[in-house]
Amino acid sequence: MVRRFERHGLGLLFTFFLILGGLQDIASGQVNKVSLPTAVKEAQQAGVSTVTVNQLLSSGYENHVESSVMAGYIQFLTDIQREKLPLEPFVNKIEEGMTKRVSSQGIHHALMKKKGRLPLYPIHHQGHA
Repeated sequence: MVRRFERHGLGLLFTFFLILGGLQDIASGQVNKVSLPTAVKEAQQAGVSTVTVNQLLSSGYENHVESSVMAGYIQFLTDIQREKLPLEPFVNKIEEGMTKRVSSQGIHHALMKKKGRLPLYPIHHQGHA
């Protein structure tokens, strides 16, 4: 019996920690986390400008924001870009929150609130005559 635990115990312990970690991710809303390089690549493929991404990454670096949190912000902007909504108000909100040392949950809440105030249709920038 003891030998069986020694043989399978580490595997069971590892599985337990994997499940526990997964439950913590679900509880904190971080199920679909991607790495920062992956998030940046996806943003660029979706059409988010390199200047915007670099500006946000620089601000995150200056404010000591974790890379996993930055990846979440970049993913959010990628989604906004795909919905054809204006990025600037969201970039400004993220930068403002980071500068004021607002928690990532607080920034996410502010972003969702701002998104809820926008029209439900995409905004197309056109010149006025």
